[in-house]
Amino acid sequence: TGATDGYLNDTWRGAYEGVVRANATLRLLKQVRDASPGAIPDAQASSIAGEALFLRAHYHFEAWRMWGNIPYYREDDTDFRKATQDSATVVGEILKDLDSAIVLLPTQPWGGSKGRVSQWTARAYKGRVQAYANQWPAALTTLSAVQASGTYRLEDSFD
Repeated sequence: TGATDGYLNDTWRGAYEGVVRANATLRLLKQVRDASPGAIPDAQASSIAGEALFLRAHYHFEAWRMWGNIPYYREDDTDFRKATQDSATVVGEILKDLDSAIVLLPTQPWGGSKGRVSQWTARAYKGRVQAYANQWPAALTTLSAVQASGTYRLEDSFD
């Protein structure tokens, strides 16, 4: 196996480090909002939460693609020796996070920043997850809505 073991360990560690950071962001956001309600405007707080949920879904998705049955961690989990969940449950949890992110995120990237997540990014990613999970009718509906929005389009030519 040689270097394969190191690759698998690094991939697992990277995925769950992303999950931990996303959950830490959600916990910190809640603490700041509870301690100083006006410190972060509502729109910005929603965007931060939406981005963190999107990233948590992304990192879990990457782990799920590699291993299938994985533990799914949320910001309020305290048991980090959680049992793995079956593949269908994990997909459901990923889609729940993406649906929550879609509700919280703005239609355009927050602050006009290129590369930030928007509702349409989360919808496109949801379609990707649905396609990987063989939920073809749902994926077609989701991705058709993204295409119809005009937010993204295919490149005319790559050369």
